[in-house]
Amino acid sequence: MKGAPATAFPDHMGARARCAAVLGLLLLAGGSALALLRAGAAAPAPGSGAGGSGAGDAAPQQAAPPAPRRASPQRWARGAVADGADDAVFQSGTLPVDENGLPVHAHEGQLLAQDDGLLLWYGTGQKRQVEGGEWLSQSIHLYTTRDLVTWRDKGRVFQATAIPTLSVPPPYRIERVAALYSSDRRQFILVFGLTSLDRSLSTVGYASSVSAFGPFRWELEAPPDALPSRDVGVAQDGGSGAAYLVRTISANATAVSRMKPSLLGTAGVCSVVPRGGASALFKSGGRWYMLVSSHKGWQPGRSRLFVASDPAAPCDCEWTQLRRVAEGAGADTTFDSVPAAVYVHRWGDGSELPIYLGDRWNAAGEGGVANASYVWLPMVRDAADPRALQLTWLERWRLGDWKPPPPS
Repeated sequence: MKGAPATAFPDHMGARARCAAVLGLLLLAGGSALALLRAGAAAPAPGSGAGGSGAGDAAPQQAAPPAPRRASPQRWARGAVADGADDAVFQSGTLPVDENGLPVHAHEGQLLAQDDGLLLWYGTGQKRQVEGGEWLSQSIHLYTTRDLVTWRDKGRVFQATAIPTLSVPPPYRIERVAALYSSDRRQFILVFGLTSLDRSLSTVGYASSVSAFGPFRWELEAPPDALPSRDVGVAQDGGSGAAYLVRTISANATAVSRMKPSLLGTAGVCSVVPRGGASALFKSGGRWYMLVSSHKGWQPGRSRLFVASDPAAPCDCEWTQLRRVAEGAGADTTFDSVPAAVYVHRWGDGSELPIYLGDRWNAAGEGGVANASYVWLPMVRDAADPRALQLTWLERWRLGDWKPPPPS
């Protein structure tokens, strides 16, 4: 645990107590990381999740797999047989186009599946450079699909102009967007990272709508559990309906909190991963996983995968780092991308495939961050360790070709 005191905890100490102890140590490490965050200390330039925490060990850079630096928008194709989503063919390092032939801009986003098979892709709009060289997205965009190929543009469902003046004056940076359904309120809730240009404000914004298609109404901003938070992500258990918020709280820690039934806030830190940034929390194969990145600002870094000791929930548990989630050329930069989310695609026979959703920010390429594209890749179970998942670089791949056998 880099920067934290080496401490042994008694075997009889429960997971909740260990979580509290580890959280305290991580926040105290290195001259009180929490104090630095509260004071709005200088941080790396914003990356996916605008905190650009870039926590983790520095790794030597390898050449990323070949891909066009100026990614031309193109339609993600169908294979030879039209069998719905199974036939979707993804092209890494490109921008898909919508039904009108326009590029899809839903960066730092997540996919929300509906019971009728409709997929909702919420994400930030195209980045624009403002005075001082900062890159901003000031709206949340929605696209829908039933086959992961044909994307329908539903427009801007929320804009930064709806945010009232907070403790730091605007403009505000919207980032890392997710949508959940609150059965308690019977509303859809948008959850997103919210920072100021100088990064002295580092919080979470919430907006609500009775319709998945918006418009969403501003609700509130609140730093989860009173901790400045960056690289925000959420996950919801399809069985219990419980929702969890994950975010970077210091250079040494990524924290998980239970969300309130209303989904408008959190109810306390319940577990801690001692690494990370740009975190993606997801459940697959009956296990909870956390994918974290060592990115620095817009520059990509190596990703690490952790698994929770408790399959029931990512709370009151310990996290174990698994073997390297990516290998080969480009692995040290997660194939030139920063994690946004992991979408678990499920077939009718019960088989499932986690799909890595990453943003290629193109920070040093032609067109800069405004020309960001996507890297979507399958996460395949490792034969040597049934808990482990492996990312494989594929410039083009067809979803149906990676369908695993149904569970026995």
